[in-house]
Amino acid sequence: AGIVSKKLSEDLGITVRIERVEIRPFAMNRLHGVFVADLLGDTLLAVDELRIRGLRINTDEQRINVRRLELYDTRFALATQKGDMQSNLTNLLDKLASEDTTSGGADWKIQCKELDIQRLHFSFNSGNSERLPFGVDFKHVDVNTADIIGQNVRVAGDSVMVDLERISLKDHSGLVLEELSGATQVSPRGIRIAGMRIKTPGSELKGDLKFDSETFADFDQFETNVRMRVQLDSSHVQFSDIALFAPDLQGVEFPLGISGKFRGTISELKGRDMRLTYGDGSEFRGNAEFTGLPDVPNTFMVIDVEH
Repeated sequence: AGIVSKKLSEDLGITVRIERVEIRPFAMNRLHGVFVADLLGDTLLAVDELRIRGLRINTDEQRINVRRLELYDTRFALATQKGDMQSNLTNLLDKLASEDTTSGGADWKIQCKELDIQRLHFSFNSGNSERLPFGVDFKHVDVNTADIIGQNVRVAGDSVMVDLERISLKDHSGLVLEELSGATQVSPRGIRIAGMRIKTPGSELKGDLKFDSETFADFDQFETNVRMRVQLDSSHVQFSDIALFAPDLQGVEFPLGISGKFRGTISELKGRDMRLTYGDGSEFRGNAEFTGLPDVPNTFMVIDVEH
C-alpha cells in the first residue's frame, strides 16, 4: 500500500495515500485510510474503509467494471476557489487527462452492479458567491450525513445513471430527505427519475420527474432556467419544504394533497388534470396556468375549474 501510494502521488503530482490493504480471496477486498488531495493539497476524498468485489479494468476499451462497491465514513469535499470557474475535482481530472497520452480523448466508462455508501459527508463551496441566508444553496452544500444504496450504476463522460434503492440525507439548510428512490439519470442536460418516491418529514411525492437544463449552472436560477415535466400520483406536499427552494414562501405552513401533470418552469408553470385537496373538506379539480411564481402576490393565474 505504501509503495502504490507513493507511486500514484509521484505520477499524478498530488497526495494519494492508502494506509492498509486486506486481500481476501473469498470475500470483498478492503482498503483502509484512502486519501486523495486536490491540486492545492486540500482534502478531495477521504474514505475510512472501502470494500470492493469483482474489479475488472480494461485499458483497451477504457472500461472499469465493479460487481459491488461499499464505502464507509467518507468525506467528499468539492470546492471552487474564488476567481476559478471550475471545481477542484474538474481541475484534477483535466490535469490527469492532459497527461494521459493513451486515451485518445475518449471517456472512460464505469459500471458498478451494486453500490452501498454509508455515512457520507459531502460538501460543495463556491468562493465566487456568498452563502444564502435561507434555503437550499446549490453553491454552498453541506450534507453532513447521507446513505446511498443503488444498483446498475453507469458513468460515462458527464452522465450518471443509477437505479436508486434509497438515498437519505440531511443538509445544513434544514433539508431532511428521508428517502429518494427511482431509476435516476443525472447529467448537465438535466435530471430524470422514473418511478420516483421522495419523502421528507412533511411531504411525500410519487410519480415521474424530469428536469431539463442546458448546464448544471441552470440550477442556480432554478425558477426560470430549469424546465420541468412532472407527473404526480396521490402525493402530498408541505409548503415549508418548497420554501427551502423558493425562499419567498418562507414561513408558509400549508399541507396540500396533489396529483396531476405539470410542465414548464416555476415562473411559467402549467398544470393539467390537477387534483388538490386541503384539510377534510376542500378539493379542487381542473387545469391551471401560473405566471410569476414563486412571487405569489404578483402571480397571474388562469384557472379552468372542473370541480
